[in-house]
Amino acid sequence: MSQRARPDRVEVLGLPVDLVDRAELVARGLEAIHHKTPFHMVAINALKSLAAIEDEELARIVREADLVYPDGAGIVWALRRLHGVRVRAVPGCDLMEELLEVADREGLRVHLVGGSQEVAARMAHIVRARLPGVLLTGSSGGYFSGAGWAGAVAAAVEARADLLFVAMGAGRQERFIRDVAAAGGRSLMMGVGGSFDVYAGVVRRAPPWVRGLRLEWLFRALRQPSRIPRILRLPRFVRQVLRAQRR
Repeated sequence: MSQRARPDRVEVLGLPVDLVDRAELVARGLEAIHHKTPFHMVAINALKSLAAIEDEELARIVREADLVYPDGAGIVWALRRLHGVRVRAVPGCDLMEELLEVADREGLRVHLVGGSQEVAARMAHIVRARLPGVLLTGSSGGYFSGAGWAGAVAAAVEARADLLFVAMGAGRQERFIRDVAAAGGRSLMMGVGGSFDVYAGVVRRAPPWVRGLRLEWLFRALRQPSRIPRILRLPRFVRQVLRAQRR
């Protein structure tokens, strides 16, 4: 994976953000699949930006990613404040669903890693039922470490999938993808956070009107109170962006 200088790439708090829409994301991903090259797409939002400020390893992985796309109202606001550009957020869940539909039409190989074992199994069952054209190479939960981590990396490489979706949460999923690429993986690789839970029907997604108001983060916090401490960090992101704007 390598970072390339592009006119459609800017920085927010020292991290790259590509000014792309969903159609271009899909097109670039398919190009990588057809060329059989490793391609890491990272969704960036306010909370992941803060995590990267505190974690240089995560920041380095984001900087080295092939494509970093805006996911969330916070990063869209920051792009407008810092660069005067208006883009639409691309929710990772939506992008994953669209790529799965493409995989169904084109008969692509898909590998799934993340969530609990129950969620991973349900995710695999739903993909097989809804998208019979997908060639599912494997599905496993993401709660592992040590030898389990190494085994999951090896399995992802050996699957020789066209698409690798990793649902482990910010930081952990990016590290897993880095290790897969370093071990010889040649997939289009995406970290998708809690998207398996949504796709499997374990977690209800915000209604379209809430998403239209860019309040999906608030809906998730109200339905999952464990997320509230993370949400309370958002004012720090606002302060960091305003400070960067003044500079």
